[in-house]
Amino acid sequence: MSMTRDTPMPDTSPIPVIVQRGRKDVRATLAVRSFRWVFLSMLVGSIGAWVSRIALDWLILELTGSVAAVGLAVTFQFAPILLFGLWGGSLSDRFPRLRVIRIANGTAAAGVVALAVLAQCDALMLWHIYGAAALGGLAAVAEGPARSALIAQVVPRERLQTAIGINAAAFHTASLGGVSASGAVLILFGAPWALTISAVLAVLSFAALTGLRTAEIPRLVRLPELGTGVAAAARYAWRKPGIRWPLVLLTFVATFGMTQNVLFAAAARDVGFGTGPGGYSLYMAAGAFGALLGAILSTRRRTVGVAIVVTGAVLFGAAMVGAAFAQVDAVFVLCVVVLSLLRVMFATSAEALVQLSTNPAIRGRVSGLYLVIVAAGQTGGAVLIGAIVQTWGLQAGFAVAGGVPFLAGCVVLVLTVRTWDVWVRRFGLRPRRRAREVS
Repeated sequence: MSMTRDTPMPDTSPIPVIVQRGRKDVRATLAVRSFRWVFLSMLVGSIGAWVSRIALDWLILELTGSVAAVGLAVTFQFAPILLFGLWGGSLSDRFPRLRVIRIANGTAAAGVVALAVLAQCDALMLWHIYGAAALGGLAAVAEGPARSALIAQVVPRERLQTAIGINAAAFHTASLGGVSASGAVLILFGAPWALTISAVLAVLSFAALTGLRTAEIPRLVRLPELGTGVAAAARYAWRKPGIRWPLVLLTFVATFGMTQNVLFAAAARDVGFGTGPGGYSLYMAAGAFGALLGAILSTRRRTVGVAIVVTGAVLFGAAMVGAAFAQVDAVFVLCVVVLSLLRVMFATSAEALVQLSTNPAIRGRVSGLYLVIVAAGQTGGAVLIGAIVQTWGLQAGFAVAGGVPFLAGCVVLVLTVRTWDVWVRRFGLRPRRRAREVS
C-alpha cells in the first residue's frame, strides 16, 4: 500500500537488521515517483556544482594567482555548515521539508546564475565569488538535512538502504562527469561558459523539484515529547544504539579516515612516490572509481545493522593501514581503490542505520548532526593528518588515518557484540541481550 500525505509516518522500532530483495530493489526504489524527482534534482545539481567548483577555482587563480585564495573560497563554503548545521536540521523538522529544499536550492541556484552573468559581462570580482560561496554554504545548511530526511520520508523503509546507495552512486558519478566536463569546457571555451553551463544545470535541478507532488509525501506526526531543539536531538541520538554507535564511528572515520585528498597529494610528492601532478590525478581517479564501486555495491547490500557498520569501520581502517605499507606505486593505486570502496560502504550503511533508527519527526535534526560531524571531522582532520605527514612521513599519516578508526571500531565491537543479530543464523550464535531502542 502506498502512503499518501494523510498517512502518518510510523514510529521507529528496534532495527538490528533490515532485509532487502537484492537486484530488483534498485528498480523498485526508482519506481517511487517522488524519489525519482529528488534523485534527478540531486544528480543534475551535483554535476553543476562540480563544474562550478572547478571553474571558480580557476577564476580565482586567474584573478589573484594565489592558491591560498582558492582555499579561502572553500572556507566560505563550509563555514556555515560548521556554524549553523545543527540548527539547519531544525528547519526541516519545523517546516515542510519540500518547501525548505525548494527555497534553499533556489537560493543557491540564484547565486550561480548571478556569477555566470557577471562572468559573461567580464565584471566578476573576487568578492562576488566569496559571497556566492557563503550563500551556497548557507543554502546547504538547510537543504542537506532536509533532503536526507525527505528521502527517508518518501521511500519505503525496506528500500531506504538502496535509496541511499543510489544517491551515493549518483554523487560519485556526478563528480567524475562534472570534473571531466568542466575541464573540457575550460580548455575549449573558458571559465565564463563553464559557469554558464553550471547555472543552467542549477536551474534544471531546481525545476526537477517542481515535479514532486505534495500530496504524495507522507504526513509527519509531530511528537511534543521529542522536543524542538538541537539539544533534544543530541539526547535522542545518544539514547538509541542504532544512532549512537554509527555517529561515534563516523566521528573517527571522518576526522582521520576521510583525509584522502591530503594523503594522495603527499603520495604524489617526494615524501611518497614522487609521481607529480599526473600521479595525484591518478590517485584521485582511482579513489573516485573505488567510491563509485562501493556505492553500487551498497545498493545490493541485503542487511544493515550495528554489526555491518562496525565491521565496515574496522575493514576501512585496516585498508588505510595496509596502504601505509605499499612500496610500489601500482600496489598503492590498488589500495586506494579498495579503501575508497570500503569508505563509501561504511558511510552508506551508517547513514542508512541512522535514518532507519530515527523517528520521522526528529529526522531533520539528526541528519543535521550527521552532516556537521562529517564537515567538522574533514575540516579538522585534514590539518591534523597534514601535520603528521609533514613531521613523520606518509606512512605515519596513513597509519594514523587508518589506525584510529580501526581501534575505534574494535572498541565499539567489544561494547556491542552481545547485541549483534546479524550473524545469528549464519553461525548459530545467540545474542545474550538485545539493545533497548526508544522511538
